Amino acid sequence: MRNKYHAIKTEYGGVTYDSKLEARFAAMLDQFQRAGIIRSWTRQVPFRMPDGSIHRVDFMVFYDDGKFSLVEVKGRDLPAGRLKRACLKEMYGLEITLVFKPESWIPSIEVSNK
Repeated sequence: MRNKYHAIKTEYGGVTYDSKLEARFAAMLDQFQRAGIIRSWTRQVPFRMPDGSIHRVDFMVFYDDGKFSLVEVKGRDLPAGRLKRACLKEMYGLEITLVFKPESWIPSIEVSNK
């Protein structure tokens, strides 16, 4: 079923993702983990917003040195998403990487949070 942004829910590894892009990114993260490039990853990481609502960041990627990256996988960047990322940066000091094409993302410790 499509949502208002025309994303198609897709299953990968027994989990239903909100879009084909997210499922492809999860598959890629599994490959990076098997190759030892990343330590682990999780999805739908909750953060409380200023209005009390919860925003879930698509992925949190962990590295061997204790650092991590937050990643949002999107088909396009909308104003609401930019506002949420700005709020998370202001409130928690966290950088969120925006990925439009999963294959173009490369784990980068330099932009990781600690």
